[in-house]
Formats: sequence, C-alpha cells, structure tokens
Amino acid sequence: MVNSRHKKVINECPLLDKVAFSSDGNVEVVESRLKKFYMAVRFHPKSLYKIDINMNNIFVAFLDSCK
Repeated sequence: MVNSRHKKVINECPLLDKVAFSSDGNVEVVESRLKKFYMAVRFHPKSLYKIDINMNNIFVAFLDSCK
C-alpha cells in the first residue's frame, strides 16, 4: 500500500534495489544491500502507519538501526 503524491518518477538507480511499486508500476521504495539501513520511500508512510503495520515497521526498523 502506498499513497504517492508525487509526479516525478525514479527511472534509473543503478546502485540501489527497486523493492516496492505503486499500482501504476512506478518505483516507490529503493534500498541498498551494501548498508546496514538504507531505504528511500517516495510515498508517505507517516500517513498510513495507523492502518498498516508494514508502515509502522519502517519506523521501527529505522529506530532499531539507530541503536
């Protein structure tokens, strides 16, 4: 589930893995396997965390990686 509000799309990101897509096929999340925690999202998980546990898990994983 994403709630993308952006018009620009990610076309190329050769050093990152494309890992999540919107229903129209646009890349919404990229990650790097080379880092302990490296995730970029193009949507707004802060608006969805109360209704989707996966969104809350993004924040939990980030906080855990900061410890």
